Amino acid sequence: MLALAGFLGRHAVAEAWRWLGWWHWVVLPLLVALAGVCAVLLGPPPSPAQLDAERQRQLAQARAAVREEAEALREVSPQQFVLLVSRSLRRDGWADAHVDPRDPSGMLVVARRGGASLLVRCHHHPVKRVVALEVAELVGARASYPGAIAVIATTSDFAATALVSARDFGVVPMDGEDVSRWLALGAAAWPATATA
Repeated sequence: MLALAGFLGRHAVAEAWRWLGWWHWVVLPLLVALAGVCAVLLGPPPSPAQLDAERQRQLAQARAAVREEAEALREVSPQQFVLLVSRSLRRDGWADAHVDPRDPSGMLVVARRGGASLLVRCHHHPVKRVVALEVAELVGARASYPGAIAVIATTSDFAATALVSARDFGVVPMDGEDVSRWLALGAAAWPATATA
């Protein structure tokens, strides 16, 4: 404004200011805001080092969240684990996620999204691995839900024979690390083979 006043003369700027009347209280802040937005948009893009530092920070946050989730899983009961899986499935867009009332163990969660069905056998144990028999039981339960995606989610891990059975029967295995990552990070961490 001072440069403009020097160029046009003080009297011309005063006349223009008076002519604008109350509009100068609206126009001037808008021009200042527009100049600020332009300065931000036209500023230099972040450097590769800055982008890398931001990615590293996000990765560290994600790892910390997964570690916290893994520690929290050790404290929950099997029934709480089933409820946590059901709630997380609903968070990720699976409707009507509930415990299958026909399952005597109370550890099978059924969920639906669109025309797809999902069965998640919950296995909560600090050290006991999922064995091939549990995979076979889930395959048997899947017979009641034709075309359903079958998943075994455990807080521990899988015996080698269980992994072979899971592969052979199209069951998606999620070990404790997979489950912790999914609970902490959401649908983006859900195994690609279990999406519909």
